[in-house]
Amino acid sequence: MPQPPLALVLALIALALATPALAAGGESRAGRSDPSESRAYVEGVKLLADGELEKARRSFVRAHRERPRDPDVLNMLAYTQRKSGDLEEAIKNYKRALRLRPDFPDAREYLGEAYLEAALAELAWLAEAGDDGKKQHGKLLRAIHDRTRGLEPPTESRSW
Repeated sequence: MPQPPLALVLALIALALATPALAAGGESRAGRSDPSESRAYVEGVKLLADGELEKARRSFVRAHRERPRDPDVLNMLAYTQRKSGDLEEAIKNYKRALRLRPDFPDAREYLGEAYLEAALAELAWLAEAGDDGKKQHGKLLRAIHDRTRGLEPPTESRSW
């Protein structure tokens, strides 16, 4: 039987000596995961870039099974859930990602977008719910307006 290349042997030894959390699909010592180690994650990113939302979501579900404590995987799974209209599951997964990595700007922004989308969905429902609904619609719209009055994105982050 032929011997495996030395580089392969060294790579396997390095993998075996990796921290238990990283080997289990969690965080590295630096507090960051490496989702690129998951073929399903990489596939999901490519599918998203190609506009294949539902296929990407399925890839991120597989990646999550492989790496259940990976905040990057949870974030992208939640992103595809949100874009597919499953706001409740998306919000749960953004929160899970943030419990694993509290200083995760992408997950925080996407969670905010999910809450905003949920508020807009409630506005749409209230607009169609008769007189009482229309009254509550006005109250919710005023609350949104009051809480967002004067908000401007930081100058350096404006891309529009």
